[in-house]
Amino acid sequence: MNAEIMISKAPNDELVARLLEAQEGPCVSILLPLLQPARMQKQNINLLTKSVKRVKSALSAYRTTEKVRLNIEKQLDELTGTIESTGSARSIGIFVSTAVSGVVEFPFEVNEITLVAGSFETRDLWYLKEYRRPYYTVMLGKNGARLFMGIADSLEEIRNDSFPASFEDDYEYQRSSIGSSHGYGMKGFEKDKGAMQDTRLKDQIRSTARDVASHLKTASDELVVAGPVKLAKDFVNAFPAPEKVLGSVGRAISQKDFLSDAPAIWQTVQNSRSMKVAKLIGELDNLGLNYKAGGIRDVWKAATEGRGRVLLVEKDLRARAYLPDGAQEIRLRPPRGRYLLIADAVDDVIEKVKGKGGDVVFVEPRQLRKFEGIALMFRY
Repeated sequence: MNAEIMISKAPNDELVARLLEAQEGPCVSILLPLLQPARMQKQNINLLTKSVKRVKSALSAYRTTEKVRLNIEKQLDELTGTIESTGSARSIGIFVSTAVSGVVEFPFEVNEITLVAGSFETRDLWYLKEYRRPYYTVMLGKNGARLFMGIADSLEEIRNDSFPASFEDDYEYQRSSIGSSHGYGMKGFEKDKGAMQDTRLKDQIRSTARDVASHLKTASDELVVAGPVKLAKDFVNAFPAPEKVLGSVGRAISQKDFLSDAPAIWQTVQNSRSMKVAKLIGELDNLGLNYKAGGIRDVWKAATEGRGRVLLVEKDLRARAYLPDGAQEIRLRPPRGRYLLIADAVDDVIEKVKGKGGDVVFVEPRQLRKFEGIALMFRY
């Protein structure tokens, strides 16, 4: 039976989820960083054609039936035939199995890989899922507030009974009738009116903060506050879940052209997430030796035992490994006798930790030097 073929020109969350679940080989993975700029499309297509030839060669050596092999090759040809250009993507991934197949474009650079295995190469799919983790943005102005859902540098406005919110000052201010002169009475009135307007605006900001909080229902939800510095500060002070606030874009923002600030908001999200990763690495450093593992061999063993709570891994780390028959620990060089080849033990660890409900955090190269690029925080 042919697989369902899905094309993801913009990253498709449903496709990514189904690819991550596929565990029945043969699974073909082609990951290819693309030449930039877009005018080099012809060269990119040529690189893709060479990758397809290499993966077909690997498929011919994979232990499966002739019927399955021909089916996979047919789907691979059909899928690559749909790719006429690579658009503005930084990288592309082609995934083919008997269950599900698809094309995913990545907004970041990946390592070139051609692989035929029992499951897909999932590293960059997990990283893409994390990269596209949604967040909220509230835009504040003197006249009201708008709420957005963000994915990377794209924002979509949320419209319901609470948003957009309008800050209306319909209070009838009474001019003071007492004063030593007309001029003093006017100044006192303007001063009192200004103070009352500030108070009423603060009240409306507090109400908006409660409305925004009602949308952030899970512990992992995040929020960026955008708007003039004073309004943003008042909002954060009134927000009932300050731990969910990633940061503020503190400047006057046009209500009409808010989406032009999406890149600055996305940069705030990235900076805040990077700070959280640095804090997590600090927590890892302070853990006792009995509560963590470092290096691919020890991490693989602990992950196999189901002890992984949080896995930290440098996003470009890869390691070919070998599991001797009857052994419980991997080796990094071919042993004597029979063994199972693990094409990428890091990818295998990621799947093991995720499969047992643990978290995976990707870090930049060399951030985990003392742990040989990979570390695991234990459940117990």
